[in-house]
Order: sequence, then structure tokens, then C-alpha cells
Amino acid sequence: MSAVRLAPASLEHTDRERWLALRREGLGGSDAPCVMGMDDSRSPWQVWVEKVTGRSRQFTEEQQEAMDWGHEVEALIARRWARRHAIPGRMARCGMLADTRRPWLRVNLDRRVSNCGLGRGPCILECKHRTAWQSARWSRTGDAEQVPDGPAIQVQHGLLITGYSHGHLLAQIGHQLREYLIPADPRLQKIMAEELGDFWHGHVVPRVPPPVDASEESGRILARMFEPAAGAVMLATPDLDMRQGMMRLHAEQAQHHAEIARRHANEIRQAMGTAEVLADPETGAPLVTWKRNGNFRASDFAADWPQVAGTYSRSATRIDTDALAAADPDLYGRYRARVFRVVPLKDTEET
Repeated sequence: MSAVRLAPASLEHTDRERWLALRREGLGGSDAPCVMGMDDSRSPWQVWVEKVTGRSRQFTEEQQEAMDWGHEVEALIARRWARRHAIPGRMARCGMLADTRRPWLRVNLDRRVSNCGLGRGPCILECKHRTAWQSARWSRTGDAEQVPDGPAIQVQHGLLITGYSHGHLLAQIGHQLREYLIPADPRLQKIMAEELGDFWHGHVVPRVPPPVDASEESGRILARMFEPAAGAVMLATPDLDMRQGMMRLHAEQAQHHAEIARRHANEIRQAMGTAEVLADPETGAPLVTWKRNGNFRASDFAADWPQVAGTYSRSATRIDTDALAAADPDLYGRYRARVFRVVPLKDTEET
């Protein structure tokens, strides 16, 4: 193995701050797809912020629960795969590894297998837990060419650092375990090493940010990064003036297009009436569905059935923000969201 161990797997639980610090000092398996633009939920700019500022990702309750479930079932997925194939070798976690030639390249393998019997020599496992609605993105036949790019890149990242000849990507989808043997791809790994190296030495080390992305999450990160100076005014540079002009133009176009789309959607709803599916006349394939599978309309239910609604109502704990603002306005002010608002342009008359 062409890697050295920086920390045991137990460090994640015994000293999490140290564990997170080690993660920030390099690019790990979950960072690689983001840096290469192959992750739908995280951008290179967000990775840069985490590495340079030390700000950890903020997860919603739903996202955190999904991650917790993924960690819980990881061992079950690995054991089930091992039983299915009667794996002869030893399977274990090996903690955080770093590439001996490029110590900023790091990986936390889900499992290392000394001999799987399905390829040459030792291998790695990458275990994923996915919901049934994501099933279409994962091949049912074990074709490694038909899996999401992100997990495939994670496997190649682990193979790049360990030098192993192959890895296994395991996806538990519902009650089905789908598995994919992924051989090391030297050509892809060369491209990965170059792109990750350019990002690390061109952005992280000199603390030069890559271009920011358009995600709402990046907007929330920016709002937390800077403490506003009350009343401070910044004069627009030519570049910023151009950007705010383009922002207004695209916002107006988007609003116009959204209105047209909503009108077409309502025309389709009106035509469908009681039908739940609008189908292609030649193939019968669904084009539009209109079913009762969305969020529960609580306000409509309470208005139509007030007594029944009272039976199923429960009190919820919430922060009394008015009381907090009155008792400690400074603390309240620190947690007020920064609102990005485009000021309407005023018409001016020539004199």
C-alpha cells in the first residue's frame, strides 16, 4: 500500500476536533467529486471555504439523519457482501490514510479487504445507502459504467492513494444490495491527481477562492462568513456594476419565464381535470402526473374540519424571538439573517 496512516478510525469518536482538523489539512474522498464538479450538493467553492476557514458544513435535520443512517448501515452492507461471496480475506477499517508522495491527498476507507477473491490482491469497499427513488441511477446488472459519477470518483480516489488494483462500490437500495467491481483507471487517476493538485496548490494553500457557485447553500455560507458593519457603504466598481446589471436582467427574464411556465401548468391542470396522468399518445409513457402525493394541506384541513383538526393538533416548542429581542437585543441581532435585496431602480428625467 502506497499510503501511511495518519489516524486510527476510532479518533473520529474519541477526538472529533482533531479528526476534523486532519480532514481540513487535505482533500479526502468526499472532496474529490466536488472539486471535479461531479457532486450535485457541494461545489469547489464550498470545499475551499471548509478547508481555509474551518467552517464545517451545516446540515438540515433531514440531511443529518440520512448521514447517520448511512454510517449505521455501513457495517451491515459490508458484512452482507462478505457473506454473499464468502470473502476469504480480513475486512477492517483502517482510519485516515495519506498518500506518501502527496500527503495532502487523504482518504477514510469504509473498509479495506486483504483478499476479496474477486480480483487481484487487496481491495477497498465504498458503501452507500440510497432510497428507492434513486434506484434508476444505479445499474441493476452490476455495470460499473452506469453508476453516479460521485461515488465512482470516490472509489478511484481511494485506489489512487492505496495503489490497489480494484475496489467494490456497494449500494444498499431498499432491500436490495447492488454491487459494482471498479478496476483502477490510471488515466482517470492521473487527471484526478492533476485537478486536485491544481485546486490544493492554486486555491487552498494560497487562500485564493475559486469562483463562487449559484447555490442557495453558498449564499447562506456567505451570510455567515461576514459580520456586517452597520451603515457601511461600498462604492460599486465597474465589474460589480456590470454584475448587478446582469443579475437584474436575468432575474427579470426568469420571472417572465416562470410566469409563462405557471400559466401552461394551470392550462394542463384544467384540461386533465380528474385524470392523474398525462401520457404520450404514441408510447403511453407518462408526461405529467397530478396526484395526491404532496405535502399535507394542514391549513385547508383545519378550516374544513376544525373539530377533527383540534383532536390531532399538538403544541410545538419554539423560540420566543420577541422576548429574546427585548431582553438581549445584541444577541438577537447577531443571529438575524442578512437579507440580500435588489433595490428598484428609479427612473430619472433628463434636464
